[in-house]
Amino acid sequence: MRLISFNKFLIISRPILFPLIFICLLVAFFYTFKSFKFLNLIDLIFILLLTFLVPFFTFSINDLGDYYSDKKNVRKKNILFGKFQKDLLFFKDSIYLYNFLIFLILFIYSLIFYNLETVIILLLLLFFIYFYSAKPIRFKEIFILDFLSNGIITLLCFALIYSFKYSFFDLPLGIYLISLAISSYHLIAAQLDYSPDKLANQKTTIILINNRHIIYSLTLLLNVPLFLISFNSIFRYLVYLNIIIILTLWFFPKINKKIVFCVFIIFWTFICIFYFI
Repeated sequence: MRLISFNKFLIISRPILFPLIFICLLVAFFYTFKSFKFLNLIDLIFILLLTFLVPFFTFSINDLGDYYSDKKNVRKKNILFGKFQKDLLFFKDSIYLYNFLIFLILFIYSLIFYNLETVIILLLLLFFIYFYSAKPIRFKEIFILDFLSNGIITLLCFALIYSFKYSFFDLPLGIYLISLAISSYHLIAAQLDYSPDKLANQKTTIILINNRHIIYSLTLLLNVPLFLISFNSIFRYLVYLNIIIILTLWFFPKINKKIVFCVFIIFWTFICIFYFI
């Protein structure tokens, strides 16, 4: 078995996303508990484990599942967006071993320090992350479920933080609507991979609908419920950003989508930072 080097581990994990993931988990905590005074060392360590381990768990399976389509994807020449690894298949056994270890670390930690509900939500989260890209389910190739599963993953991330102190069944309506709005980003991001996915004969929502006006209309529609209830929370800024980006991409189809996404990540990061200040 060929073990993955630390450098390759980082490339697969998309380290550019580490700060955003960490900040979003803190936002979820602050949104739930209205203060950081409840953030103890056990919770902080768990959030750090999620930040630095789950990205590899997510993207390694994604890269294996998309190996042949990524091979034709010019976007995958950029390390920021997950540079294509020609030798990835040689590390397949090693990837599964690392992911099993990541699963064990998260599972055992949650089992020791948290309640059964937190453990169940963690298992559900890892299930959806894994089978989003892996067969036999592979949510990312199921019509409608490809983008809705992203919303479910977001919802479970919030629910995981929420379950530290409260029950999942008391989860506020706003969190469901936030997850729905975030799922709309999959419809935008999937357009970056339209050509290689089509060549690989993947049956995604984008490819099956094949009409950008319908796609952007659906994307806006997914943001409407959150827009109607978000005026008194940080997530109103997320809605405003979403709407601006959707309209920009809709009316200026030739604009560089990668730049737009980088701008979104930067702005959302700063919004979260100023939210705490």
